[in-house]
Amino acid sequence: MNARQVQHMRGRNNGQEELCEILVPQLRERGNYSLQFVQGSFKQVRVQDLFVHRSLVVEMAQVLVTFKVFPTEVSINLDNLEKLIKKEVSPDRVEKEPVAFGLVVLKVSKIIPDKGGLIDSLENQIRSIKGVGEVEVIEVTRTI
Repeated sequence: MNARQVQHMRGRNNGQEELCEILVPQLRERGNYSLQFVQGSFKQVRVQDLFVHRSLVVEMAQVLVTFKVFPTEVSINLDNLEKLIKKEVSPDRVEKEPVAFGLVVLKVSKIIPDKGGLIDSLENQIRSIKGVGEVEVIEVTRTI
């Protein structure tokens, strides 16, 4: 058995703390550091009682943000505005939605990392496009 395959983890069994050896395969040098399947039987260890002596990398969640984009004027060509938005922001989806009295808005959806400040910067990026009057965040949903 390779020494790099054994990780020491502390666990509690009936309130008693004990050090146990659990086989863990080597991590890949690059990539997403996924663990491979290890054959064998292991003692059940409750997650809340587990302490890992190495840091774990957790990928940040992503969110789907939907903006309602109002044009500056009713007479603006929405097809051209949609092209400008697609060029500038690269959204995942753009839909046209009639509001009232001939006013049509664009609903722009984009998947971004769930990181502080990204929604505001994306909103400001859309707002800076010529022909965009007002931008409103209408939905933020965490993706699975």
